[in-house]
Amino acid sequence: MPLRLSFSPRFVAILCLAAILLAAGLYEMTPGQRLKARQEALVEWARDGAPGDFASKFAAADYLDQWHHSAGDIAERVRAARFVHPGYTIETAEPDITRSGDMASVTQMITIRPGDGETLEHEFRFTWHRESIWPWSWKLRAVHAPDLRF
Repeated sequence: MPLRLSFSPRFVAILCLAAILLAAGLYEMTPGQRLKARQEALVEWARDGAPGDFASKFAAADYLDQWHHSAGDIAERVRAARFVHPGYTIETAEPDITRSGDMASVTQMITIRPGDGETLEHEFRFTWHRESIWPWSWKLRAVHAPDLRF
């Protein structure tokens, strides 16, 4: 006698929904998606006036930017900019992400409006490094914006 399994339509629907949610969750946990989320978090951090410690949240131990700021200097600089220009806004274009193994480069146009009518638009290149096997372990190694001068 053959074994016959029967499932209710509700059970099949729940099983399909669970499979879709699992697939979406796995996709969101891919290193590429986690890198994009880290980049968005970094921009949001700057928009919010640099709450918290940049060095522990975002920076790799060997962080270096073209202006020779250390990871410890970054939050102080962003907070100072917010203090001097309390109405500044930051707008970003869609990032262009290039990954090679555990290294990634994110190029993004960023527009800064200090609130005094001036508009600063520059292309930024962020260099990220994944520090461990975990998809969320991306740390920022360097920032370059060749046209931006302090």
